[in-house]
Amino acid sequence: MRRQNSPLPRLQKRQEVRSSPSPPKPRPTPPLAPFVGTFVNPIFGKATVAETDAALSVTFADTGSKVKFEPWDGDLFTVSLVPEGRMAAVAANLGPQPVGFAQFQIDPKGKLNLLRLSIEDYRVANQSYLFERE
Repeated sequence: MRRQNSPLPRLQKRQEVRSSPSPPKPRPTPPLAPFVGTFVNPIFGKATVAETDAALSVTFADTGSKVKFEPWDGDLFTVSLVPEGRMAAVAANLGPQPVGFAQFQIDPKGKLNLLRLSIEDYRVANQSYLFERE
């Protein structure tokens, strides 16, 4: 008897996404400085985007957890958990593969004030969270 709500197909899909190669001709990554700042989401609270050593990282104020952004294609980045603090064990369990994607977006006023995090999760449908610049 086949289980109706088996997570196996979603787990396989997540593994495919996590192991996908970069685009054959990725667009260049734009300058990172305009992405730096504090963003807010009703679920995650404040998230501070910082540039360190020509790379972006995000620290979530409520949990102290941190993710790093790796360039993927232009303004699209992969997201990976940083194995620090409360999330160290989770990050170690997930391994170095990305857990999703991030993209900075223009708001209706034409300002670079939005950050969209899309997280791949085999247990539920993919999750997308919108953060607004504070």
